[in-house]
Amino acid sequence: MTFGRIAARAAGAVAVALVGLGGFAGDLAAQAPTVTGLSVNEPSKTGKGPSRWDKFFLSETIQVSVTFSAAVDVTGTPRVVLGIGTCTACFADYVSGSGSTTLVFGHEVVWGNDDSDGISIATDALKLNGGTINATTGGAAAALDLGTHAFDNDSGRQVYLTPTGGVNNIGIEDVTLNDPPSDSTYGNGDTIQVTVRWNSSSGPGVRSWHNWSGTGLRVTIGGGVRSASYVSGGGSQNTVYRYVVGPGDMDADGISVVGQAVTGGAWQDFISRNVGRQAIENSAGHTVDGRQGIPSPSSVALNDPVVGDTYEPGDTILATVTFTQAVDVTGAPQLGLLIGTNTRQAAYVSGTGTTELLFRYEVASGDVDADGLSVPDSALGLNSGTIRTAGSTTENATLDLGSAALGDQTSHKVVGTQTAAAVSGLSISSVPVVDETYAATDTI
Repeated sequence: MTFGRIAARAAGAVAVALVGLGGFAGDLAAQAPTVTGLSVNEPSKTGKGPSRWDKFFLSETIQVSVTFSAAVDVTGTPRVVLGIGTCTACFADYVSGSGSTTLVFGHEVVWGNDDSDGISIATDALKLNGGTINATTGGAAAALDLGTHAFDNDSGRQVYLTPTGGVNNIGIEDVTLNDPPSDSTYGNGDTIQVTVRWNSSSGPGVRSWHNWSGTGLRVTIGGGVRSASYVSGGGSQNTVYRYVVGPGDMDADGISVVGQAVTGGAWQDFISRNVGRQAIENSAGHTVDGRQGIPSPSSVALNDPVVGDTYEPGDTILATVTFTQAVDVTGAPQLGLLIGTNTRQAAYVSGTGTTELLFRYEVASGDVDADGLSVPDSALGLNSGTIRTAGSTTENATLDLGSAALGDQTSHKVVGTQTAAAVSGLSISSVPVVDETYAATDTI
């Protein structure tokens, strides 16, 4: 009986506690979300490389993120007022984030935006603009005061359109590349076309892109800089430059167009020729292999030794070099075979006009390679001859064997002396004429 009373009192206490907790939970749900964080993206054009400048340029997006103490739902288009120079109507409009604790707002830089001190966001900058920002749980309206998260003149986030002196800056707005003819690689003879889009300046005394053509464009291929020639676009917003890939051009990471790229031009003292954040850096979809489009070695094959896995003095080593396209041969090219630590030259035998060239070397006394001979990537030499694209008198084939080179071939060893003859067995092939016994005049 006593136990029953205690249990009843305990149950009642739990019920009271639950009722109190429910009220507390209701109070929490009714509380208004407050701003707990504010951030602005660093200047960087989408899809382009970073800039050494702390400035937003024309057409770039200033992205503002506002974080609340609790998840909020958004209706309409709230906005954040941006302090950009003397602009009185610069807003970052709501973009995304409803149902979460962070809302994202965006503003695209346009002509008229200019702030050399850096943008500002005041404590009362967050505006509903006819919309709502309410707590996802409970529906309470969020507090809009940015408080200590507001800031004034962020020097790392300037907006730059007009340089000092009052002359509008003619800047590079975008840089694009044509796609390679096949896959993602430009080959020999392919054209790399670069299109530069200039901003459309206006204002008193301005020298706009209508007066601009330029004479060239620097394109970085591998570790070297190539000059793309001006083709067209003078008097328009887009100028086009072209570079034709040569056999020596190689860039496995992709080409780049960066830094002081544009060269020459009538008004070069008045324009921004620095690609900056519009740069293209190591574009993986625009690699360069100058060997593509001209014949290059694709494989090297050796004939097998006459007996076993070893060539002996007097044996012939035949090496067949296969090219990606037919080649014409003049003179006496050679293929260097590395036998031990010595290079022995295999002489050209045949194959002109085809994709397969045959080279021959006769093993000499003293040639030794217990690990197996090899064919290095630099083994193919002209020896005052030529190896050219079939039908061409000027376009040389690539001589570097590259991946076609051979390391130590264990099934193609070399010994310096011939193996001496040795008895390997003995047998009697004759049979006695009668029974199992040889008689006089029988032959054994």
